[in-house]
Amino acid sequence: NWDDVTSAKYTTCPSIGGVVGWIESGSAFSDSKNTGAVTLTKSIRIGNIGGVVGLTEVDLTNCENHGVLTLGSTNGEYRYTAGIGGVVGKAAADLTLTNCDNHAAINYTANFTVMRLGGVLGSSQTADPNASVTTNATLAKVAMTDCDNYGPITISGKKVTPGSGENTNGPRYGMFYVGGLSGWNTGAIA
Repeated sequence: NWDDVTSAKYTTCPSIGGVVGWIESGSAFSDSKNTGAVTLTKSIRIGNIGGVVGLTEVDLTNCENHGVLTLGSTNGEYRYTAGIGGVVGKAAADLTLTNCDNHAAINYTANFTVMRLGGVLGSSQTADPNASVTTNATLAKVAMTDCDNYGPITISGKKVTPGSGENTNGPRYGMFYVGGLSGWNTGAIA
């Protein structure tokens, strides 16, 4: 992709990527590059945002992002993000990321209640841990091999309390997971 991706609409559960929003199991995906900026200017809830892929259920090989990710909120609303990554927002199955690199900045300016943000992979969580007090997150194991992040991560938003219509009893509300390669992952990194 050589063009920008911009969303200025409030939405629930989007999967937005510079190239593909969601890749379902049974598909194949490799050798992909994004150079366009990915920009969200309105609040989202449970979003998967990636420089190349928003959400994947399949292995990725040789994928690069060179487009700046900017996630802000012009209306002052908050976000609950499932995953934000320079290459992949969220991996929803056990899979591998091989030779996947992010070369662009990630700028997060919105307020948030939960955040999982990584330079390459945002999250490998496959279920919402905030569904109830007793529900634990289901985690996929994502093996990351020869993946690199060369872009800076800047966060200027602040943690806020969820609104009255939101579940505040989840065991991980208010948590903040940020990493140079991955925000949340139980797989091996080599």
